[in-house]
Amino acid sequence: MTYGADNSIRHILPHQNQADPNGIALYVHFPFCSKICGYCDFHKEILDRRKEKVFFEALELETDLAAEEYINSLSLDSGAAKAESQPEKPALASLYIGGGTPSLADPDLFAAWIARLGRYFELTDETEFTVELNPESSHKDNLENFRQLGVNRISVGVQSFDRQALSDLDRLHKVHDTLRVFYLARALGFEDFSADIMFGYQRQTLNALISDLTQLIELEPTHVSFYQLTVKENTPLAAQVSSGAVRLPESDTMAVFYRAGVDFLSEHGYSRYEISSFAKDGHIAKHNSRYWTGQPYLALGPGAHGFNGIDRYQIVPDTAEYTRSLLERGSRPLIWDRLTPRKRMIEDIMLSLRMTRGIDKREFSNRHGSPVTDALDKSEFARLVESGYVVPDGAFIRLSDEAFALADEIIARLIA
Repeated sequence: MTYGADNSIRHILPHQNQADPNGIALYVHFPFCSKICGYCDFHKEILDRRKEKVFFEALELETDLAAEEYINSLSLDSGAAKAESQPEKPALASLYIGGGTPSLADPDLFAAWIARLGRYFELTDETEFTVELNPESSHKDNLENFRQLGVNRISVGVQSFDRQALSDLDRLHKVHDTLRVFYLARALGFEDFSADIMFGYQRQTLNALISDLTQLIELEPTHVSFYQLTVKENTPLAAQVSSGAVRLPESDTMAVFYRAGVDFLSEHGYSRYEISSFAKDGHIAKHNSRYWTGQPYLALGPGAHGFNGIDRYQIVPDTAEYTRSLLERGSRPLIWDRLTPRKRMIEDIMLSLRMTRGIDKREFSNRHGSPVTDALDKSEFARLVESGYVVPDGAFIRLSDEAFALADEIIARLIA
């Protein structure tokens, strides 16, 4: 990996093709929280309003730099004649504000940044504009502000409805905070809701899981992220598990929980389209789908990851260094991961097999110049097909329904 600003416009976006007719996707990382959850390994720090103000100053400058790089790259790829026919401002297909805890953001600073973004990109009626919220920091005023600024989708960090579990997970909110968020958001006109719900936490039982899911669907989210609590390196949870202070369910139990959750959500009208993602009809997440289908996307903010269709980059996961680089040196602090053709193929396989549709063989061949079977371990592929875990399904290669609980192991075997 290489660190530092890259002066080559073509290194930023997009490498794959000219302007996407549906617009580009943009992820923005807001790095502040009220409390650091023990299981979280995203870049974050405790909210300090003075630091937040400096962060937004740096974010506005980074927005200028990234937008100019992107718009210039469209002109370079399209040629001057085509560039003249392009719209004055490219559209955003999706805008996702994650964190951290974006619901803590100062509304005036956030609004000023949205205005800055609007100089370069068009937020249309078709833009999926998502903001992550924690229940305890969401209230009528900030929800109303988000709504007025064009946010049309909220992602709520519910995690559980069990009071002890919320305490064990270092969550600040109470169950009534979650109920209040959904009530207020609907009253303010929001119609698209994603909710995060977790399984596999300490002392969880199957009955507790079903209770969590039952209470969740009563709130009628349009999208559910149902994911396993995993132990990330260098987190407080990792230290607690290593010392024996916390004992999480065994892998067999985790598989039972996952299967039960999938069945429950399916029975209540939520279709799985990715290992951890379930949606009502018409509510598949546009933004996250770009990650899994290998499409380019822009990234802003410390710790954010972006992809230009060829190489991946991360913005330095250090808020102080991020602001220094932008405000003192006038450069984006990018850490590049230059992908070899083989690594791009492997990433494509890993991401595509997370989706229920699987690998689109034609798309893969067009993108990489060779059939997907050339990138797979042929003997393992044959064994997994024979076992029923991998399904060659016409134009696609996908995992069977039973295989999703073992997806990481199966994918690792396929690409060994």
